[in-house]
Amino acid sequence: MTRFTPSKHFVYMALVAILLGLMSAWVGWQWSPAIVPAALFFASALFLFWLSLHPVIEVSDRELLIGNRAIPWSSIVNIETTGWLTPLVLKLHLESGRRVVLIYAGDLESSGRLKDMISHCAPHASLD
Repeated sequence: MTRFTPSKHFVYMALVAILLGLMSAWVGWQWSPAIVPAALFFASALFLFWLSLHPVIEVSDRELLIGNRAIPWSSIVNIETTGWLTPLVLKLHLESGRRVVLIYAGDLESSGRLKDMISHCAPHASLD
């Protein structure tokens, strides 16, 4: 079983975004247009924290585990890629007609390895 945990880099980037947002907000007291970048920095920080809180992804011989959710390899019909590598975003189409969006906030090497493992382990899935 291989475990893929979210990268700590996203937490560090979120902390930097918060610091930059605080600096922009401080400048915004004197110059009101600086509130716009402050809001953008804070929104970026929220997005980065959200990415870092995603569950651990485990790949085993029988199934794909996303947190507590188990998806058997035989039930994956189609793997749709979005072109994003970090964070990796894949749309998994299941036999039941449901779609699962897999989001993995890891480094570039781990994201590529996870994508390769998923495409290799799902024997009946077509890769878009």
